Amino acid sequence: MKKIEVLINQNKFKIEYEPKSQSSTINDVIQHVNQLKGFPNKAKIDITIDNSKRDRNFFIKDIQNPFIYINFSDEIENFTIQHLSKDDKHKIILDKADACWQLSELEKQIANSLNCSLYSIKIMKKNQFFDRNLLLCQIFIYQQEIFYLVLVKFYIQYKDQQFLFQMDAFSHFDQIKQKVRQKFGIDEEIELYYKNTILQDQYTYFSQKIPQCAELELNIKSKQKLQIWYNDTIYNYIVSVSITIKELLEQLQQIYSIHENQKLQIKFNNKILNNNIKIENLDFSSISFESQDIELILEDKIQEKSMQIKFVDKVKQSNFFLYNVSNLDLVSSIQRLSPFIEKKYEFFINDKKLQFSDDLIFNQIQFNNNNNQIQYQLMQNQQINVNFIDEENEITTISVNPQEIIDDEMKKRKYIENVRIKAYKQGQLLDLNGTYESENIRDGDTIRYYQSEILIQIMIRIKNQDAPQIILISINYASTVKDLIQKISSIYKINCNCKILYNEQTLNNNDRLNEFPKDAIFRISKEITLKFQLILENNIEQQETQFYETDKISIIKNNFMDLFCDEVSIVDENNKNLDDCEEISKYQTKVLKISKKNVDIKYKFQNTQPTYEFKDDKRLTVKQMLEKIANRKSRCFIDLNCQDENTQLKDLKLDLNTIIIIECSKRAQLIEQNNNTNKIELTFYPEEIIDNVIKFHIKEKIQLLFNNQVVNIQNSFRNEKIESDDILYYSKIMTIQFIKYDTKQFLHSEICNQNAKISEIIKSKNFQNSRVYYQNKEINQDRTLIEEGVIDNSTLEIEETQKNLKLHIDGNVSQISVKSDMDIKTLKQQQKLINEYYQLFEINNQNQALLDNVLLKTLINRNNEIELIYKQNKNFLKITLYDAQDDKKYTEYVLLNSQVQTFIQEFQNKYNMNNIIIFLQGEEVNNELFFSQIPLDQNDEFEIVK
Repeated sequence: MKKIEVLINQNKFKIEYEPKSQSSTINDVIQHVNQLKGFPNKAKIDITIDNSKRDRNFFIKDIQNPFIYINFSDEIENFTIQHLSKDDKHKIILDKADACWQLSELEKQIANSLNCSLYSIKIMKKNQFFDRNLLLCQIFIYQQEIFYLVLVKFYIQYKDQQFLFQMDAFSHFDQIKQKVRQKFGIDEEIELYYKNTILQDQYTYFSQKIPQCAELELNIKSKQKLQIWYNDTIYNYIVSVSITIKELLEQLQQIYSIHENQKLQIKFNNKILNNNIKIENLDFSSISFESQDIELILEDKIQEKSMQIKFVDKVKQSNFFLYNVSNLDLVSSIQRLSPFIEKKYEFFINDKKLQFSDDLIFNQIQFNNNNNQIQYQLMQNQQINVNFIDEENEITTISVNPQEIIDDEMKKRKYIENVRIKAYKQGQLLDLNGTYESENIRDGDTIRYYQSEILIQIMIRIKNQDAPQIILISINYASTVKDLIQKISSIYKINCNCKILYNEQTLNNNDRLNEFPKDAIFRISKEITLKFQLILENNIEQQETQFYETDKISIIKNNFMDLFCDEVSIVDENNKNLDDCEEISKYQTKVLKISKKNVDIKYKFQNTQPTYEFKDDKRLTVKQMLEKIANRKSRCFIDLNCQDENTQLKDLKLDLNTIIIIECSKRAQLIEQNNNTNKIELTFYPEEIIDNVIKFHIKEKIQLLFNNQVVNIQNSFRNEKIESDDILYYSKIMTIQFIKYDTKQFLHSEICNQNAKISEIIKSKNFQNSRVYYQNKEINQDRTLIEEGVIDNSTLEIEETQKNLKLHIDGNVSQISVKSDMDIKTLKQQQKLINEYYQLFEINNQNQALLDNVLLKTLINRNNEIELIYKQNKNFLKITLYDAQDDKKYTEYVLLNSQVQTFIQEFQNKYNMNNIIIFLQGEEVNNELFFSQIPLDQNDEFEIVK
């Protein structure tokens, strides 16, 4: 049965279906469609055939026009879809959706719900956009969570170039600004304006209703002028906008010689600023755009004042001295006073032992009755227990004197010569030349100690064009990844903005190097700048972006997907496509070209109305595209020009209105004659030469029949009027030469069916009762040429044992089989050809009678047969005589050169007659005449008168 076209969901896409039997129904078509597209089993189905509604049980054989229109529908009430951010305020609930929709239809419905025709809607999973041609139900099958994104495009002018950005419309402008800063490598704060209006961080692009492809103005806020009020004095100060309040306070403390222990605070708009806030993050809405100055108030948290401390010997209170300090001085500073330097003392305030800490200042101490008195007492020798933990976390507890040098114990524990040890208490580095007391080690405290340095292996590219080298460097034992970055930056004079990898995994800055295996190799991945050529729809842009050396090409692709609204492809300067797994470092000096990976194509099939859309990799060739779209050999045309099948899709001249016309090849059945099981499907175009198409399937020479007529295979299918679904029959043939076995005389050449029996071939040329030889060996005539191993252009030798003889006698023809070595005499005897007045002649040479000793095989003609005629001898004349007296006729044969007189005498003797006279046409015949002298017509009779 012929194939039919199935047009699905208002002609959104189509398939071809070939019924398997006469009993096939529309239900078979629906099952086939569901296998391909995965429509829900519960979907409602609307079927239209020949402009009439039909049900599933309608027979396909009853269809008049080869088109079936099927619409699938599975409505979903209150369909919910979230924005990629999963922010509930952007959640969309559609009253109705349809699982049989293509995603492009869902995008339209979301756009209507948001009332945002300005922007583009995209349906996506977590990290990738879906093909718009997918069905909603196909996503449900794989249980993939889907989101929507509202994409906007805008331009920014930077360094005399215009750059295109694409982002989610629900992005706040602080996010957009961060993206801009990242792309341009700007460290300073920036501002964005649209039509001279500043775009505030708390608003989204969507909320401002900025048109698609608008141009935003960029203002870089690299420095900020400050007016700082401190102690009734105004100071003008210019700082980086990225500085924090804490960093600003540290700078001001040094510049204005403020006591190091003073606690400072800054007020802005009558509010105390958090130390972690940056200048760029201040709310400038209250400041005029023209002023650009920020007024800050710097305040001391503590009012500084002078204090006189009375130091009293606790044992002998008559011993005392006075010393002036600032209320901001550290209390621990009293240990460095000259009376207390050489010996160890304990100090008491209000009869309580004073516990020193790193940040305790005099302002924090409450003296009884404001007497500002501190007692001191010389410490007696005493032992304390200290826990030592080594690199393997083994704990040893020893008893030490507080006045002992810590390094004395460390030397006992050093197991590698010439390697220093570092020790820490609660993360604070200890001075090993100090005492336990000076380092504030108390009873029960724990000291962790490590080798001060370790050797590690790093892999680094010293110069950008060099291959990575493995280098051994030493580093502090307790160093982190961040410490390693700083050291490498110092050694190799590179930017600190790099990352460290181990086993291709990026390490965190706080990861400790001593926790990795001793043979670990740390890969240093420096930040590099790559140059790109962005091939957009309407223009080409140049761009530079920062990446890390070890980043893969796949990371670049992901970074640019938003901009192109699609997957992207990247090629080098030689247009070589780059693999996703390649490291980008080797392309640092190259310009990489980035463009959309896919191309959108509209197409329709020749002589049909529906138009379809196709999206795929632009590197596909036309041939590969057609293999996906059409189910047979096909070709395509653009503006009536046939496209080369090896042309890549990216090289086709396409615009939004271009529709590619696809012409599918025709199909015909090629069946071997006398073997209906051997069938071949031919696909062809009308102008193709038949022989060229068949050669793809059959290499041997063939004879082709169509409608029982031999086809000239050097003609085109159009010339031979061969159309789709026609049936052609073929026979494999070979050219055979026939020669005589004995004389090797060439007989003829013939094109033979190689599957025909040899006996049939011999019989067709009148070689009955013959022996056939091939390569000096007699062959079995009941077998075919191919079975006997006879090849094309071979020679067969014919040894004939009998020949076919056609014998003409008195207008009748008889077929006789005779031995080829028989002579004329024997033939006459066998066939009883005994009329003495008749002789045998060749049919084509009737002037010379054949002699009795002539062999029949010498008389074989071009048709490989013998053809003779048995007729009267030309030297004799057949005459008729009529005896009226007896009413009797006589037929006699006379020699033309005999006299009438002689004949009469012989006739009388033969029939016992006397004295007869013969007349012709009423006149007596002269007895002296010869018969050759008598003019006779065919019907003339002689009359006998007695």
